Amino acid sequence: MKVLVHTDRNIHTDESQERRIQDDLAAALARFSESLTRVEVHLSDESAWRSTGDDIHCRLEARPTHQEPVTVSHQASTQEEALVGATDKMETLLTHKFDRLTEKDRRDTIRGQ
Repeated sequence: MKVLVHTDRNIHTDESQERRIQDDLAAALARFSESLTRVEVHLSDESAWRSTGDDIHCRLEARPTHQEPVTVSHQASTQEEALVGATDKMETLLTHKFDRLTEKDRRDTIRGQ
């Protein structure tokens, strides 16, 4: 699973911050790593450095193998909070998605197995 980090012009990250984001996200989504080809992180500051509350927006896009991409987003007052919130949402979404797929394969139907 490849993790890509994108930021807008109002958010500045260096290599160590990007590496930390990649490592944290890879660790959080490790159990899905075989089923995902890529996860993209999009961080943006909607107020351009003005402090207006929850103005940092984090959008995560995960690309499951042979399936349509799924996206979640979270807004918070800091990059860290936005990333953690979006990561939690992505974990929940992927858990439900992959659990449904495996449950569908195990379920009996009226036509038999």
